[in-house]
Amino acid sequence: PDQSSLTLSSTIRSNVVERACCRDYQRLGLGTLSNSLTRSKNEPFRISTVNRMYTVCRSYPGLLIVPQSIPDSTIQRICRCYRQNRFPVVCWRNSRTKAVLLRSAGLHAKGVVGFFKSPNAPSA
Repeated sequence: PDQSSLTLSSTIRSNVVERACCRDYQRLGLGTLSNSLTRSKNEPFRISTVNRMYTVCRSYPGLLIVPQSIPDSTIQRICRCYRQNRFPVVCWRNSRTKAVLLRSAGLHAKGVVGFFKSPNAPSA
């Protein structure tokens, strides 16, 4: 196959996935696109591009729905505590109760202990 057609296909595929994420973001009542792009503090969630090039987690999409209050730099640090860097992301919201369903992988036990341990605490 022609290299340009492969590039075009992956670009089209990426755009379709991004549009689906944005539609789901609005459909689930998590926020509006204009506010998400301007980082409005009025909405509890935002669309993050931290995984845009799939460098944080290869099995997650490029756009992710995360809490508004958590910056991308924190996500990059926290993801190391989870297996395959699969940190918690919003994947569904109940329209009546507003409860959210998150998906993630299990925690690395050693990473979690180190995360909560003080750097000056004596080791046992």
